[in-house]
Amino acid sequence: MKLLGKMVGITALGMAVALVLYPALHETGHALAALLTGATVKEVHVLPLPYVVCDLAAVTQEGRIVISLAGVLFPAALSLLSCRWFWGWYLSLLVKITALVALVLSVVSVVCFAGGVPLPSDDMTQLLQWWPEGIAVCFWGLSAVATLLLIQIVREQPFRRCACFFGV
Repeated sequence: MKLLGKMVGITALGMAVALVLYPALHETGHALAALLTGATVKEVHVLPLPYVVCDLAAVTQEGRIVISLAGVLFPAALSLLSCRWFWGWYLSLLVKITALVALVLSVVSVVCFAGGVPLPSDDMTQLLQWWPEGIAVCFWGLSAVATLLLIQIVREQPFRRCACFFGV
């Protein structure tokens, strides 16, 4: 019964991160960057569909770039916080993995944009519409952050740590 409880806990936490926590962190990143760059945040929603509505009238092009990138970089940065307690570590791992997937998808979006096939309603597409000369910077910068997260995940030895948690 204890094993079943652990399995349910791990699964429930994974679902909560994927469906609620990561989208909340992503939109919080946009909203914080918007506030820091002089935008007015009008709405923030996480459920059912996550989005932020801002008035960007007073924001420079550099500010718009920061706002666009903050959605993917804020959760990645937060995921680097460490915790020794299993559930805190596991939560951080899930955010890292989700942030890694989001970074890879952002790199794919940059490649699609560069290839003339922009993805509609995508943060990187919007960013590159404002800053088309930033394709190389976005590609290499996002790729570097994704690589750093991947290295961090591998160094944490998640399979070993989870096996220990389950007593294997």
